[in-house]
Amino acid sequence: MNESTHALQLVRRYWAQRGPAIDPTDIAEQMGVRVVAFDNWFETASGLYSADEVPPTIYYNGTEAKVRQRFTIAHELGHHVLGHGTRNRDTSNAFRMSNPDPAEVAANRFAAHLLMPDYWVEHFVITEGWTSLEQLAKKFDVSTSAMHFKLRSLRLV
Repeated sequence: MNESTHALQLVRRYWAQRGPAIDPTDIAEQMGVRVVAFDNWFETASGLYSADEVPPTIYYNGTEAKVRQRFTIAHELGHHVLGHGTRNRDTSNAFRMSNPDPAEVAANRFAAHLLMPDYWVEHFVITEGWTSLEQLAKKFDVSTSAMHFKLRSLRLV
């Protein structure tokens, strides 16, 4: 099963009919994964996933922008769902698609699919005719760069 399928299953199971601004913290907590903010724990870290704790725990940098926090939580949830085990200190470099670590790339793809499901993005762009990158990013509560990457991956720009 690929990242897209995993993400879509979670959206359908835990978020159905709630709308496109998906809350990755809510989904993680429904799955029994604890989500904890840290401030100045690791100055360069955006997040960390610990499979060794009971319950499994996602830590995210509470000082970063809200859209970044949401992507980090979704990314770390990807490590959980995809069975990557404990992942130490994801820095901002981990969130780049050019990262050579296949687990980090997979977690990025999972996060993008979770926060911006293809069918909802396509609905707003194709059916509703939305063309504003800023409007779409706001609707999905993601950064404009994340939305631009998503639109490019769907060949909508």
